[in-house]
Amino acid sequence: MGDGRTYIGVGLFALFLIIDAILYSFESALKNINEKEIDEKSQEGDKRAVLLKKIMDSPSRFGDTFDVIMFVTNLVAGGYILTVVRAYIMKCIEADKTLVSIITAVVMLLILLVFGVMIPKKIGKRNPVKTAKRYCRIIQALITLLYPVCVAVSALSHIIIRIFGINPDEDNDNVTEEEIITMVNEGQEQGVLEASEAEMIANIFELGDKSAGDIMTHRASIEAIDCEMTLDTFIQNHIDGKYSRFPVYEGDIDDIIGTIHIRDALIFYRNIPNRAKKLKNLKALLREPFFVPETRDIDDLLKDMQTAKIHMGIVVDEYGQTAGIISMEDIIEEIVGNILDEYDEEEEAITHDDNGTYVVDGLTELDDINKLLGTDIESEEYDTLNGYLISKLDRIPDDDEKAVVKSDGLVFKITEVSGNVIRKVEITRDEQAQTDNAQAQE
Repeated sequence: MGDGRTYIGVGLFALFLIIDAILYSFESALKNINEKEIDEKSQEGDKRAVLLKKIMDSPSRFGDTFDVIMFVTNLVAGGYILTVVRAYIMKCIEADKTLVSIITAVVMLLILLVFGVMIPKKIGKRNPVKTAKRYCRIIQALITLLYPVCVAVSALSHIIIRIFGINPDEDNDNVTEEEIITMVNEGQEQGVLEASEAEMIANIFELGDKSAGDIMTHRASIEAIDCEMTLDTFIQNHIDGKYSRFPVYEGDIDDIIGTIHIRDALIFYRNIPNRAKKLKNLKALLREPFFVPETRDIDDLLKDMQTAKIHMGIVVDEYGQTAGIISMEDIIEEIVGNILDEYDEEEEAITHDDNGTYVVDGLTELDDINKLLGTDIESEEYDTLNGYLISKLDRIPDDDEKAVVKSDGLVFKITEVSGNVIRKVEITRDEQAQTDNAQAQE
């Protein structure tokens, strides 16, 4: 290598390779770094952590520096270095000029990608704090050195953008739901967000995909009050109960005439003559029912309930019949998870024993059963196990009946029925069906 230009070309290539490796490893480290850890170390007086935090607080300056260096690297590597190396190879061997150019470009590109990009990015991702602290001084030096160039390039780009009628200072970024979810997941991985916080944010976005019918308490589980009941009877039966609000019906549950709050009832109960009166005759005690269609989006419903200061709604189907009830607590639980108070008993909808038997609540959704058992139970007409089994039986089992249904490779033994609703079911694998399927596949 007697040619001085060759030495310069190889030297520049090695220099740019090192700079690329530092920049890409630092960029990868910033994407995966735990910001809390850096904050703590900077507060403890760690000088590198303080400098690193300064860089992290101005991501645009690092981004501009990164872009400028990458542009210069590509320009010089693609022009000067490639030409010099190609000329040296042509001196050493007799070969077609075009072929040598292609081979030289491919080899240089592979070296840059492997040693300048891929490996450094993996190192930065694996040890983000260590990598970022190691290179933060070099990065800060590059940012300071290239600051005038970055300012000039940024100003020129702003001028050109304004020519096309675009205001570069106007924030028109439309962040999509997917981008926010991605940022949340990254925040969780980096330790910025707790798992519970990330889950709540994800649940907020899912509100728009759920309707009142999806989260309501089904009519079969409603504890409704007959308006013929006296105030005294109501107080005696429900003063120590776990609910504070009740729908009040006349005749049957499809004719809801109002709602009653236990606190309001106690106020009326102080007046002794009121105690013997029927609830329907205490008009001032009953609140106007808030009717909600099954298809109502729960995010919009939450806003309506907040505006109207209403905590319970009556969900009605397309025929105007009562489908269930929904409370503000139900909606909030979709975001923060199950809320238990001193009256709630934490019951699992699905439990199992060592013998492989699952005890399932009849109102458990089929999707939940499929996820747990790894099955593919489908029903176009019903969402719950209760509806699914009734469709298979083609009737509602009697309260004392222990019906058995075999379907989808499972055995469903109904153990409890009340109020025309299947309450408890024991589920086991249908061994015979699995054996038959295995033989059929053979």
